[in-house]
Amino acid sequence: MIKNTDIRNVIQSSVIGFDLDQLRDDQDFLDAGIDSLDHLSILLALEEKLGVKKIPDNDIDKCRSISGILDYLTNGEE
Repeated sequence: MIKNTDIRNVIQSSVIGFDLDQLRDDQDFLDAGIDSLDHLSILLALEEKLGVKKIPDNDIDKCRSISGILDYLTNGEE
């Protein structure tokens, strides 16, 4: 089971120079200063590093925060 800390580790390794301490679990990545390319890098890294199944393009917007990713992985995969 993937945890909050797993996602935070992926963000830290995927987004260079981002202050992870300023990111709340429920905060939208774009509002936190993570651009759309970095958002996609985070999702790709989750797939590669943590073995998450590929997130379909139409579900990417459901995964725009740490809590959104956790919720999607727990409830939203179809």
